[in-house]
Amino acid sequence: MKRLNDARVALKHNGTFASGHQIEQAREALADFFTTVMPKVFDVDFDSIDMVDLLTQPEAKRLLKEAQTNADVGDYIHAMAGLDLAFKALLRHYKHRDWGSRRRPFDFGDDLQFFDEPKISARDRMTSRLAKLSEFMDEAQEALRVMSLGIDYPSFVRFNVTTPNLHAYGNGQHRYVRAKFLEVVTAEDYDWARHFVIESGLRASKAHDLQAMMREGCKANRSVAEPPRTACLDRWCRSLTGRARVTMRTDPVCP
Repeated sequence: MKRLNDARVALKHNGTFASGHQIEQAREALADFFTTVMPKVFDVDFDSIDMVDLLTQPEAKRLLKEAQTNADVGDYIHAMAGLDLAFKALLRHYKHRDWGSRRRPFDFGDDLQFFDEPKISARDRMTSRLAKLSEFMDEAQEALRVMSLGIDYPSFVRFNVTTPNLHAYGNGQHRYVRAKFLEVVTAEDYDWARHFVIESGLRASKAHDLQAMMREGCKANRSVAEPPRTACLDRWCRSLTGRARVTMRTDPVCP
């Protein structure tokens, strides 16, 4: 600790940067310190600590750990596919959560499905406009879900570029094509993508406080004997009366 503090003082007060040898020496000293102290104080092996354990989204956490088992044996393509599943599970966690009402603030509407009617095609002049709108909605819906949870969108785009394009089937299976670009995926690519999913989960966890607030608000409103009443301002034509009338109506509190 003294060597580390001496290096800090030299940089802060004298503008002297630590050498590569000093930095490595400090890293080794700190690693030895935590390796010795962690089991004694927290009863946890230092090498077993993983940021995944900080996540509060159970399905995403499980899939991240499964992806790691593939990375441990060098199958980075399959591991990247697992990371993509984990990220999708992260978004679903907030899309389908019980918010205490029918409002789902991180949903942005139902997903477009292949069997939706009417059938649309960009080559059909009668439905080409609908096809364009549907394509925009699909892309915008995903972007809104990502950004509304505080996830960095450019990083999300990079994540999509480096992970396989998964296809879901009705039996719950997922498949992907081993495209040429996946053959050059490295351990560094996997580490970056894994860190992105973990960081996204930590950012998204801020929404849990909002969920608690919505639940408590709806619970409080349902517990009162008489439904709360909201004021509706009905403006008369001021040129005739110069007055405004306030009427009261009972509205559902948790639509």
